[in-house]
Amino acid sequence: MGKEIVRQESPTEAGERSRLWFHEDVLQVLTEETGTSKVRGIMIEMPKKEDIHVAPKALLKMRNLRYLINRNASLVGNVGYLPNSLRFLDWYKYPLESLPPEFNPKKLVALQMPSSSISRFGQSTMKLDWLKSLDFSRCERLKEIPDFSGFPNLKKLLLVECRSLVEIHDSVGFLDKLVSFSVQDCSNLTRFPTKLGMKSLKVLNMKGCKLLECFPEIEAGTMEHLREINLESCENLKALPSSIYKLKYLQQLVVRGAPKLLAFPMSTTTSTTKQCLSDDNNDEDCSLTVFPQMTFLRVGDCNISHCDFLMPFGFLSTLTYLDLSGGSFVSLPRWIIKFVNLQWFILRDCKRLKEIPQLSPSIKGIHAGRCKSLERISNFSDILEHQNSSGWLQWSDLSECYKLLHTMDLDVETMASILLNQHDDQEAESDALTKQKVEALEELKRVAKDLQQWEITKVFTITVDNASANDVAVQYMKRRLRGYKTLMFDAEYLHLRCACHIINLVVNDGLKELENGIATIRNNAKYVTSSSVRLDKIRKFAILELCRANANVPLDVITRWNNTFLMLRYPDAVEVSYLRA
Repeated sequence: MGKEIVRQESPTEAGERSRLWFHEDVLQVLTEETGTSKVRGIMIEMPKKEDIHVAPKALLKMRNLRYLINRNASLVGNVGYLPNSLRFLDWYKYPLESLPPEFNPKKLVALQMPSSSISRFGQSTMKLDWLKSLDFSRCERLKEIPDFSGFPNLKKLLLVECRSLVEIHDSVGFLDKLVSFSVQDCSNLTRFPTKLGMKSLKVLNMKGCKLLECFPEIEAGTMEHLREINLESCENLKALPSSIYKLKYLQQLVVRGAPKLLAFPMSTTTSTTKQCLSDDNNDEDCSLTVFPQMTFLRVGDCNISHCDFLMPFGFLSTLTYLDLSGGSFVSLPRWIIKFVNLQWFILRDCKRLKEIPQLSPSIKGIHAGRCKSLERISNFSDILEHQNSSGWLQWSDLSECYKLLHTMDLDVETMASILLNQHDDQEAESDALTKQKVEALEELKRVAKDLQQWEITKVFTITVDNASANDVAVQYMKRRLRGYKTLMFDAEYLHLRCACHIINLVVNDGLKELENGIATIRNNAKYVTSSSVRLDKIRKFAILELCRANANVPLDVITRWNNTFLMLRYPDAVEVSYLRA
């Protein structure tokens, strides 16, 4: 209805309408210069990607244009002019290296130019008070971000995969209204703001900034809204500042895959907390904690040699997920049991770790795969005794923990049946299903190793049927392949369920409506096939009466609906009823 109202503004002349979205109208206005000051918005979305040769005065005539959205067209020709009236500019693959020098849209709210040829943006004198969103993601030629003090109301800044970006001006670190800031996979970024004081920031994503060596200092009294920091795969990151502990409301911190990070900074409360822990005081006596709202911490593959940095977290913490995988420590502190809310504990590839102390009863999952020196898990007998009980360990991976198996005097099959599966919170699974899950999991483990050995770098889908055992196995595969960085589309389409199995389930559900009739035919068929004498009679009957040389009586199989179809299809099984009469 809305489109028709706009069309009625000028039924014959597209350039007299306030909004243009139909590709033929857009093409006419841009190539024939038929646009007027009445045009407020244009969305360019062609049926297929094509070049549009913009006429010299096409955009100049639309001086009141408020929004311009280009989804897929390649605009060539006179694209060096943009109206200053623009409020929203979204131009995928903008072809020029910079915005027009005379372009000064004082009321611009959003500027989105992903995958563009932009190599430089803005000037020190540029002032855009209304600008709230800026997206230059995948602009491969962008080399630096200049002074942004002229954008005081900016809320979102996306610089994802700007692989030529080297420098970001210090002013960006003090954008008070900025809420979301991402420089993910800016692999050549070396100069980041040295200090951060963004009062409104909630999410900071620096994943894949491989050349960054240090994290900026946190200004006191700021950053109180910051909830998430991602420093995954910052391969040259060597240190974190002690001021990071000023982030009182931080909930998620990911520093996974930073091999040069050998330790966390020590907090001023560490010694006090250590005394509390050693004195076995009550909870209320030890209230000096950092990250009091932290729920998710990943510091895997960072070569951390000790866990003392966890002391200030204390047992008052809300931490539910802790990843220390790849650490070089030999033991874990006994006081880790006081992480009363810890549910998921990842210790994968801690090759020097010899013992896992007693953990909080809240623990649901533990991954200690390839901890080849691991000899003991405290309280392990209780875990085995209550393995199917609600509230106890529901998932674990102790693959390649050979010394542990030897210490516990358990064979691989027994250990696998206990630990390499997931338990339902509501009811215990049958032994057969548990064994099926173990077998499926072990099979995919071998596949994962083969993929690594064969150097297969991309995995799109894995096609298996809909058994719950395969659900568990594919989840393991997803975690394993993420470590190898081989998954496409972040594993969103990894589990491709077998279409034949789905059809089988649907048809079997429909066959339930005919079960009484099918059961009669099935019983007749079983009666015949259970005796070679009766089977010979039916074959002779088929030859004489039905003129068929081969008259086997097929039986259906519950997992294959087509076998039921074959049993019903052959009249031989139906004719058996005459023999039984």
